[in-house]
Amino acid sequence: MSKSTVALACALGIAVMLPVSADTTRVKLAADSGLWEVTTHPKISGSFTIPEEQLQKMSPEQRARIEAAVQAAMGHAKEEHVMRECMTPEKLAQGFDLGNEGDSCKTTVVHNTSTELEVRRECNAENDARTTTEHYRMSGRRHISGTVDAAMSQNGKPLTMHTTIEGKWLGSDCGGVKDMQVVK
Repeated sequence: MSKSTVALACALGIAVMLPVSADTTRVKLAADSGLWEVTTHPKISGSFTIPEEQLQKMSPEQRARIEAAVQAAMGHAKEEHVMRECMTPEKLAQGFDLGNEGDSCKTTVVHNTSTELEVRRECNAENDARTTTEHYRMSGRRHISGTVDAAMSQNGKPLTMHTTIEGKWLGSDCGGVKDMQVVK
């Protein structure tokens, strides 16, 4: 999965989700500084698979442990997650770089305004292809909503994910949250 899909863990739904690179296109979303809470609701179809040739190299016990770990991770990925992040004025002023995740990926910024951000990322590597579209909308400076749609194919096995994101500003004081905190 892409960094953006795995990292659904930050206020404004994007602080960690977008990869950093030398590209200097900056996210322009306008948000208030302070404590933000973001809730993600993922829906996944398909499953992550380990290539059969790798499984054949394992003992039956190793194979069982790996398969159980993959199933547990897939179950956890389907759960609602709630995170809190302290968005300091410095974080907001610095913005978030948009760019590619490497030579096999291309990122296209579709919309980038103070109220809307849409990014499309396509990656193609040997036995691994993925397309991710992220779309966020600010409702004022204290609410963000969005979606992340990802379609992946690994060794010919498809996996799709649709995640809705809701973020709300909780207040100007971050309390004990220094950076990011997983609530649920």
